[in-house]
Amino acid sequence: MRKIIDEKGLSLKVELITDSWFARQRLILRAKKRYGFSVITMARKDLAIYELPQARKKGTRGRKRIKGKRIKPELEDLKKEKSLNIYGREVRIRYNEAIAKARFLKWEIIKAVWVRFDESQSMRLIISTDITLSGEEIIKRYATRWDIETMFNELKNSFNFKKIMMHSIKSYYQFLYFKIWCFIIIKLSSFDFKETIINYVKESLPWRVHYKKGVIITAGNTKLALKSIFATLDIGMFFPKVDKKNRQNHENIIFGGTEMDIGYEKTG
Repeated sequence: MRKIIDEKGLSLKVELITDSWFARQRLILRAKKRYGFSVITMARKDLAIYELPQARKKGTRGRKRIKGKRIKPELEDLKKEKSLNIYGREVRIRYNEAIAKARFLKWEIIKAVWVRFDESQSMRLIISTDITLSGEEIIKRYATRWDIETMFNELKNSFNFKKIMMHSIKSYYQFLYFKIWCFIIIKLSSFDFKETIINYVKESLPWRVHYKKGVIITAGNTKLALKSIFATLDIGMFFPKVDKKNRQNHENIIFGGTEMDIGYEKTG
């Protein structure tokens, strides 16, 4: 990502949003210091977070302090209250925020936000390397990570990734990446080609025009509208190669958990 930005001379601010599994020193510090990216991540709520040290008075002896008191808030300490539209619904949150130092990040200065969702009896910790952001903005930005969970759900259930049956790891990854690209193209196209899709539905699929709401952009009509664009695309490279011996012995092959005619591979 950094290589492309530098080669193209782009002026982009990159922000990584991760869950607590990726809240690791190596990842966060490398993203910030080597690549200039900011990071927002959920972290373990028992991490050692400390106040910034007070300035040492002139004339006093001793080394400069690197940290202040440890911050260990309780649920009742979350005084700020807000209702935010996150995770696809209205959520009432209580939170507290502080510019602090994190021991696991080698005392890097971060913005820590302790948050409680609705009436939950547990508290969560979100940290950001961009200390200029408000606590509310950090929570909103972290909530955008939920979109990837819906993507995983669609890939596993709608695309039936749970039932993929392949002969080799290479074939599996070819199929996986092909499916993901199809998913991305349909998702992005539903935004970028909205007018084209609406016109296509009105002309070719008039029965899908709602009498009150008009045309509702869905994955189905987006796919149909894009069909003419990708009609000549050769996608044979994405399909797993079938052994010639097996092809002679079987009329059909198992692909993606379903039976498909062998000729389908040739036609794409």
